[in-house]
Amino acid sequence: MNFNEMSVLVTGSTKHTGLGIARMFIENGAYVFINGRKNEDVESAVKELDKVAPGRAYAARGDISNPVDVEAMFESMDKANKPIDVLVNNACNLGLGYSFLDMPAEHFDSVISVNLRGLFLCSQAAAKRMKARGGGAIVNIGSVTATRAIRGRFAYITSKGGIESATRALALELGSLGIRVNCVLPGYIHTTRWDELDAATLDIRRANLPLGIEAKYEDIAGAVLYLASKLSANITGATLVVDGGGLIQASPEKLDV
Repeated sequence: MNFNEMSVLVTGSTKHTGLGIARMFIENGAYVFINGRKNEDVESAVKELDKVAPGRAYAARGDISNPVDVEAMFESMDKANKPIDVLVNNACNLGLGYSFLDMPAEHFDSVISVNLRGLFLCSQAAAKRMKARGGGAIVNIGSVTATRAIRGRFAYITSKGGIESATRALALELGSLGIRVNCVLPGYIHTTRWDELDAATLDIRRANLPLGIEAKYEDIAGAVLYLASKLSANITGATLVVDGGGLIQASPEKLDV
């Protein structure tokens, strides 16, 4: 896939999946703007990506739920003469810590603010610029939990269901402008949290998957790049599941953990 001289913004890209997506875009020739709330996290990620390809990573610090920060991020791309070609809405509040009955309204609001309000603000700012340039691609990161819920994550799952609906709505509204909008649905992803799990729990999780292995960052990044590339030029409003086959089965072999 060739993204030579194209400009990409990946929200929530200072670590984990977002950083993996940014790295793969850079490896395929793109300029990538790294977003996060903390300057030190953004600067650290830019330095790490400079080791892959010097001068390809740019800082785009900002709170994506804040309209002022969002507009400043996109203006920084314009001023750098790197107007946006691809937006990846990856930033995510995981919504951990509360059952539904104990959840404060403020917690629910904080999850929705990042996962849906942030997607709205960034997509709108990107689409206005893509319209002027004759098109572009937006890729949203959803979750298979929007299809099959898990316990204790009401706000997160609600937001991920909204992301799928938003993908279809945006694809419909923006298609005539040459802007494609698609969604990647990850299942299990091996983050640093997995390194803290005991062997028995890992075995159960993997037994739940027909392929027997959770996704790596590169697996999610590959799906994102495909949906952002010319290889998917006639695809919009679609969801691409990357979950080791978890969704295809009526019930897992082991108990859900």
